[in-house]
Amino acid sequence: MPNKARETLVRAIGTAVHNYREATDAFNDAACAYMGINRTDLRCAEVIARRGPIAASDLAEAAGLTRGSCLGFGGNSRAAFSEHGDLGLIRLRGQA
Repeated sequence: MPNKARETLVRAIGTAVHNYREATDAFNDAACAYMGINRTDLRCAEVIARRGPIAASDLAEAAGLTRGSCLGFGGNSRAAFSEHGDLGLIRLRGQA
C-alpha cells in the first residue's frame, strides 16, 4: 500500500475510534443521568451483569477500580437498577 493511502486509512481509523469513544461516553452519561447514578456505579453494574454475583474485591479488579470504590456500590444504585430494567437483577454476593 502506498504511503499516502496508508496515512489516509490510519487517519480515518483514528477518527472512527475517536467518534466511537465520544458516542460511548455520551451514552454512558445519559444512562447515568437517567438512573441517577454515577459512572463508577455504572461500571460496576456492567461487570456484575456479565459475571453475576461477585465479591467486592473481585468486582474492583474486574472493573479496574480500587476495592474501596466498589464497597459503596449498592444502596441507591440497587434501587436505580431495580427501577430501570434488567440490571435490577444485580446482587452483590452476601446481600439480599
